[in-house]
Amino acid sequence: MKKHIYIVLLILVFAVFTASGQSKIESGIIVKKLFVDYHTLNGGDVFDFQDWNGGYEIGYTAYFNDKWSLAIPVKVAEVRLPESVYNSRFIGVDAQLQHHILGRTRKINPYVSAGVGFMSENGDSSHAVIPLGLGFQVPVGPKTDINAEVAYRVGLSDDRHNFNVGLGFVHRFGKAAIDKVEIPEEKILDSDGDGIADDVDLCPQIPGLEAFLGCPDTDGDGIQDDRDDCPEQPGPRALKGCPDSDKDGVSDKVDECPNLAGTIANNGCPEMPKDTDKDGILDKDDRCPNEPGTAANGGCPEVVRPADRDGDGVTDDVDRCPDSPGPAYLAGCPDSDGDGVADYEDECPNAVGSRNAKGCPDTDGDGVSDKDDRCITTPGPASNLGCPELKKEDRETLEFAVQAVEFDFGKATLRNESFEILNRVADILKRYPEYKLRISGHTDNVGDANRNQNLSERRARSCYEYLSTRGVSVSRMSYVGMGEERPIENNDTEYGRSRNRRVEFDVYVR
Repeated sequence: MKKHIYIVLLILVFAVFTASGQSKIESGIIVKKLFVDYHTLNGGDVFDFQDWNGGYEIGYTAYFNDKWSLAIPVKVAEVRLPESVYNSRFIGVDAQLQHHILGRTRKINPYVSAGVGFMSENGDSSHAVIPLGLGFQVPVGPKTDINAEVAYRVGLSDDRHNFNVGLGFVHRFGKAAIDKVEIPEEKILDSDGDGIADDVDLCPQIPGLEAFLGCPDTDGDGIQDDRDDCPEQPGPRALKGCPDSDKDGVSDKVDECPNLAGTIANNGCPEMPKDTDKDGILDKDDRCPNEPGTAANGGCPEVVRPADRDGDGVTDDVDRCPDSPGPAYLAGCPDSDGDGVADYEDECPNAVGSRNAKGCPDTDGDGVSDKDDRCITTPGPASNLGCPELKKEDRETLEFAVQAVEFDFGKATLRNESFEILNRVADILKRYPEYKLRISGHTDNVGDANRNQNLSERRARSCYEYLSTRGVSVSRMSYVGMGEERPIENNDTEYGRSRNRRVEFDVYVR
């Protein structure tokens, strides 16, 4: 493999010395967003996107001619190595010779590349690689190209093959590597003879004005004909180019009274006094314009007041309880306990309560009545049965504990490093005395299923017994072993199996 590296190095050195003899070398910089994958080529799945890690690439490039260039990129990323579940800092440097297959003068410029490089992980290990790439460039400016590249970096150490995918741009400066091509002047075609070339003339067969990109304005009102509802009569832009003889804001084209100012609502004709209900009182003075009435009653019909059967001062037409006396602020309905909640909607009509708790007592004032509140003296939302919700940091601690609790290999014996996180779980249960804890153990699928079931139960019990020594009552805890029945990752990889070996802590309200 070292022999191959020396051959590639000799090719690169030869290319550089050959280029140094040329008079025109164009240099540039490379900037890309980088995605790095160590797992696909080392037993992983290319479609498992959580194994792809992001980073950045910046580098130098030199173009020798239309076909050949040299790129020296520096890559920085946080990557997950095949043997680890934690990220490592990745730093790489490559030297790549690029061959532009169609030449750089094309609108789409594909290329292939090869070279040598090395990479470092966390600054304490280095590995040599051979990068083999395929990419393309698309010009977006005189000296700037969009660049996309996929590189297969062959590692010379075990489990160090990786994919790099980059997307960014290349900006060139200095002398041009390719002579400028002179483009012959083309004859300008102007079919309608209005002085505006056909390739920019929106109306190439009709003479027009430059202001309207070659389209005409026949009536000269500043609105081009294809947008003018009255192209042969000048009018304001607000009326789409149509005239308004009586200046009432309605164009003559739709004005039913074009020489008599009116209103838009009346189609350009003046409004006439109306008496819709024909009661002799004009609508403008009539409080009930659609019902015949009397002048003495403001144009409204005489109204007979409805009855009040229960005599509570609230008439039957608005009394929600017309046969039971009650105050007006409760729409005439009774309130036996005087808590401001009418009996018909009071779930505790004989006990003083609050409106938020539907008339029932609410000791902690959280809007959940005591009869439904699992935590009567501690406020909490109704969605959590009136109990306080776990704080974000406590939820994160329980989630962290799933992978942080560790045991001796193949045993249910807790390792010393597990005690700190279990102590934090015990502290959470002490801060939430109304909550219970369900502990469930899980394993991967390696080995006998019955043995895995038994091991998962013994590991859950170890956590259960330790927490009881930290002051958590056993009446608040339960444990169960699930064996290999509920994996959260694919058991086909070491990473997936390590995630499936876990103990879960489910805190819930009684």
